[in-house]
Amino acid sequence: MIAMNKNVEHFYDKVMDYEGKKLAVHKDDAGKVTALNPTCTHAGCTVQFNAAEQSWDCPCHGGRFDVSRKALTGPPTIDLETVFRKDNFHEVDVIKS
Repeated sequence: MIAMNKNVEHFYDKVMDYEGKKLAVHKDDAGKVTALNPTCTHAGCTVQFNAAEQSWDCPCHGGRFDVSRKALTGPPTIDLETVFRKDNFHEVDVIKS
């Protein structure tokens, strides 16, 4: 388990550094927090959050991923890696480190 600080709202919808790892963190309207590896599966660039489209977009070649990790538009055909997902942001289950 990773215990996250209760005051992490300012980290949502952006790429952050957490315990030496880069994470793309999103909190949906239901309160579910998802943290993804922000490295695009196409060419290794770091994705950025697109608030208007609610997606993670790659600035290098235009790839787009939904907030849960799924590849939406190419060139990436492989989804982003989920690092953790939890309905409560105080403790999160690590899916893969």
